[in-house]
Amino acid sequence: MGFCEQLIKRKTDARLIAVVKFAVLAIFFAVGFLINFSIALLVLPLAVVSHNLFLNVEYEYILADGELDIDVIYNKSRRKRAFSAALRDFQPYGGQSARVVKNFSSGGGGNTLAFFCVYNGVPTKIIIEPNEEMLKKLKMIIKF
Repeated sequence: MGFCEQLIKRKTDARLIAVVKFAVLAIFFAVGFLINFSIALLVLPLAVVSHNLFLNVEYEYILADGELDIDVIYNKSRRKRAFSAALRDFQPYGGQSARVVKNFSSGGGGNTLAFFCVYNGVPTKIIIEPNEEMLKKLKMIIKF
């Protein structure tokens, strides 16, 4: 089967950026007016750092030995395992009822692929955005 990995950068929605910036400013002014303006000056850098930390997100797909692992990378420095499962448990998504949807695509409307599996005992729909090499390897294991 071999080894294949791919990195996908999640596109940040302009509405999300606007909401986060509004929330940061609202917290800044609330702390400044209600408590103390000098404390607000300390809170603002923390809010900006956390803002940047969660808006720069990448997904890394790792396909090895019949397993698909998906890591989330925040701000190109912090990595977290988001999903890991054996591909033999996957089925192409055909309208099965899934209680959980995990979208690991860029969000830009590219060529996405959806799978259905039972993950941690819960029916789950997995959405990824594989490149050609990964798609070929997935097709060898999962029958479309």
